[in-house]
Amino acid sequence: MKNKYLLAVVGFILFAALASGPAISTYAAEDLLTKNTEEIEKIKGRLDSLSAEIEDLKARIVDLSEGLSELETDVSTVRDQVTPLQEKTADLEFQLKQKVGDLSMRLGEIERDRAADFIEIDQKNWMRWQEMADGEEYGDFALEVSFKQVEGTPAYYGVLFRYQDPSNYYQFWISDDGHYGLGVSEGGEWRVLLEMDYSEAIVPGEWNRIVLITSEANLSLYANGVFLDDVEDRTFEEGKVAVSAETGVEQYHMKVLFDSFVIERLD
Repeated sequence: MKNKYLLAVVGFILFAALASGPAISTYAAEDLLTKNTEEIEKIKGRLDSLSAEIEDLKARIVDLSEGLSELETDVSTVRDQVTPLQEKTADLEFQLKQKVGDLSMRLGEIERDRAADFIEIDQKNWMRWQEMADGEEYGDFALEVSFKQVEGTPAYYGVLFRYQDPSNYYQFWISDDGHYGLGVSEGGEWRVLLEMDYSEAIVPGEWNRIVLITSEANLSLYANGVFLDDVEDRTFEEGKVAVSAETGVEQYHMKVLFDSFVIERLD
């Protein structure tokens, strides 16, 4: 009897366990499903929020792109305006430098003119001269001197060389109209050695540097570094040197400056 009773109890317990097992599992699944659904809804809400933020960022990026495009347009416009100004400024700076350079050169010329010696004549058909090199006599030599006529119509100026006295000398002259010539006075009688000729090397109204080289009978003439002509003559072998100026038959006034006189013996 006891065994039958024990078996009955065990069977009842097993039946109860089997009967209650499925009911517990269903409740747990429903609870888990509910919790998952809530989490899913939360994630969907976050995704919706992120989507809205992304759309807002996209809109802001579009606005920034448009602003950047407008800025680039403004920069390009400003550059187009600045570039001509820069070019104009550079041009003005260049012009200013040129003017300053020209002014400096002009001031230098004025100072040179003030410091130079001069010969001035106030009557027509007249010649004046000034002995140079302390009155020493020269035979063969190289001579350089610069002239600038500052008053009067184009007159004659240059050098007397192998000068003996007022009636005996050679004369090499140039004129402010670009002409030059060479002659000799012997006993007061004038003889042309080189007929008057024209050279573009002689610049009117500017400083003109002439060079004379004598070697025995050969007499060579230069102006501003340009060879003019030469001639052979043995009238005088040596003498003094002087700078000279001369008016023509219709000229009543002239003034010529001279400076940088240099002479070197060659014999």
